[in-house]
Amino acid sequence: MFVKSIFKIINFYKKNNVIICLSINSKRNILKIKNKINFMIIVGNEKFGICKKILKMSDLILKIKTYSKKCLNVNVVIGITLHNFNEL
Repeated sequence: MFVKSIFKIINFYKKNNVIICLSINSKRNILKIKNKINFMIIVGNEKFGICKKILKMSDLILKIKTYSKKCLNVNVVIGITLHNFNEL
């Protein structure tokens, strides 16, 4: 039931917001976003990430540049992301 509801939530927010997924596999750096936009951020857990269906629903897939291939803790990712968008 939960998984089905997340898709409804994404579709609802997609009408007026940019859906941003954060993935270590993305080539677009989060620091490149300079526009003020209404957005919804989706992050996955360190082990499994975000499912492919949700990635396909997103408008942007961004990454936070790290100096290793290791994943960052989800709390750290959210902090960096919110700080970055707060600076716009």
